[in-house]
Amino acid sequence: MPFFTEPSNRNHEGIFSYASCNDESKFAWGEDFGKGPLADVPFTGIVPYFTEHAHPNIPIAVSRLMNQHNVKLMISKVVLEENDPFWSTGNVSAENYGQIRLVDAGFLMMPIGHLEQLLCAALATLYKYGTKTRDGPTMKKKKHLSVFNYYAPNDIVVFFKFEGQDVCLKIMDNSPAGGPTIYLAAGSD
Repeated sequence: MPFFTEPSNRNHEGIFSYASCNDESKFAWGEDFGKGPLADVPFTGIVPYFTEHAHPNIPIAVSRLMNQHNVKLMISKVVLEENDPFWSTGNVSAENYGQIRLVDAGFLMMPIGHLEQLLCAALATLYKYGTKTRDGPTMKKKKHLSVFNYYAPNDIVVFFKFEGQDVCLKIMDNSPAGGPTIYLAAGSD
């Protein structure tokens, strides 16, 4: 996969990697990689699902969790829209502040805005850096990454860069949407 780039500091690209990592031998599923079906990958929580298992196609894995395990995907309007001023200024406008969208599995598979690439970058970052606490890489030591507040199995916060702006991945066991949720938003540490 020559187009696999550092997931915690990516830009929107015409060709990008859907995978958790660049090493195909680590993939947990997929006939192309000599592995069984996605349904065979055990689910014990969102965070372990994306830290213990490498996925060749993150959107398909998330879509399966949404359909089979009632996982929700929420995204802030700001990061969903690729032409939002946030992507050039890093600032969220007053009118867009707190505007959140619940995304369904069908919408996830459509190339709309930054959603697909942002989700891949977020969960590949989680796979690469795992559940390290503040003792691990931080915004101060590594200006584009911070992982903290892990509470097994479904609660973690990860800040990373996308298009040069701070973005936040938050995985919650009990969100306002009800149940386990993957949430992507504009963020700062």
